[in-house]
Amino acid sequence: MDMNSDARAIMNRWRMSVKSKERRIFRFDERVNLQLSALQTRMVTQQIPLTEWHIRQVRYLNIGHYEDIDPAWRIIRVGDTWGGKGVSAFF
Repeated sequence: MDMNSDARAIMNRWRMSVKSKERRIFRFDERVNLQLSALQTRMVTQQIPLTEWHIRQVRYLNIGHYEDIDPAWRIIRVGDTWGGKGVSAFF
C-alpha cells in the first residue's frame, strides 16, 4: 500500500513529535506534587464567616429514619462540639 505524500508528511510529523517527547518514570512524590500544583490553581481561598448555623443531632436508624437527640434546632458556633459514636447531625 503506497501512501500519498500528504499522508507520509503527516505520519512523519507524528513520528518526530512522539520521538522527541521526554520519557521517564515519575517518583510517587513527584506525581503527587504535580497533582497538588494543578489542584492549587483551582482552589478558592476566600473565607467568609457564616453566622447563625443551626444543628440538630440525631441517631441514624435506617435510610430516612432517625431518632432525635436534640429536641429542636439550635445554634452552633465555632468551637462547639457535636457528633460522636453513632451520632449524625443535620445543619
